[in-house]
Amino acid sequence: MTTTTPDFDIRRLDATEYESAVPLLFSSGPEAFTWLYGNGDKLRAMSFLANSFTRDDTALSHNNIWGVISEGSVIATFILASKASAEALAGPGITQVFRYYGFSAALACSWRGIRLERSLPAPKPDCLHLSGIAVDAQFRGRGLLREIVNFADQKAYEMACSNLSLDVAKSNALAMAMYLHLGFVHQYSRPAPHKSVPGFHYLTRMVLDRDEE
Repeated sequence: MTTTTPDFDIRRLDATEYESAVPLLFSSGPEAFTWLYGNGDKLRAMSFLANSFTRDDTALSHNNIWGVISEGSVIATFILASKASAEALAGPGITQVFRYYGFSAALACSWRGIRLERSLPAPKPDCLHLSGIAVDAQFRGRGLLREIVNFADQKAYEMACSNLSLDVAKSNALAMAMYLHLGFVHQYSRPAPHKSVPGFHYLTRMVLDRDEE
């Protein structure tokens, strides 16, 4: 069967697109999201993501998430973060946790966040970091992942970053193979922060040179 890449646009998402965007975002790291924001409860974690997505002032706000749009529907999500942008959003992210959960539960969530940072630390200097990458199942195999990486590469070039970086769950061998095929290089692996969350492989790819016009 022949597959073709659908006509699409890539842009930052809108708060009204939470119904299609949040499940995709969650699917990019279900174990980590469930442990971090739900303490083992998937529905609670998704509820937190939906609440954060529809706000304008959180690390997981719609305006910090990019989407691939086809015929008015979100068919893929991803997040781009530099060291500076991640640091700028750290404070609002903590505020959102306390605002949503209340003091006691937020303290426990924050402690889990500290543990997760050992496996998923902030982006390194001179890197544009890709995360939250998810493609709707019915659109997989059509080259969208390559388009996302190419888009990120162009953004990294515009920001004068030398490398793209991303993390892949150790349990996701298919994704690992796809990123290696797209030119990423495995740098090292990090341990799991909890028994319910896989460890992660850290990959980088040099930003492509552009000929001066």
